[in-house]
Amino acid sequence: MYSLQRIYAYNEGSYVRAVHSGYGTFHYSRGMGWVFVIRYEDRKTSYSHLKEVGPKKYYLEGEVIGICGSTGIWSSGPHVHFESNQPYRF
Repeated sequence: MYSLQRIYAYNEGSYVRAVHSGYGTFHYSRGMGWVFVIRYEDRKTSYSHLKEVGPKKYYLEGEVIGICGSTGIWSSGPHVHFESNQPYRF
């Protein structure tokens, strides 16, 4: 199975947008802070260390899903820890 992990540094408070459409859910992890996950068919992406997350609902590609932050004990500053089971070009 393919797995992609990337760290993107952003200013705290920057909008984080969905890279694909799908149903969004979230949870809190002690290490990763607020984690937002989008699933659609065989696609799954997660965005960790968010300051705020959007509600559980269906999101379109490019829609704001949260706000960049530094939550969780494994965070050393504002960034988004992005993970995907699909290859993406940015």
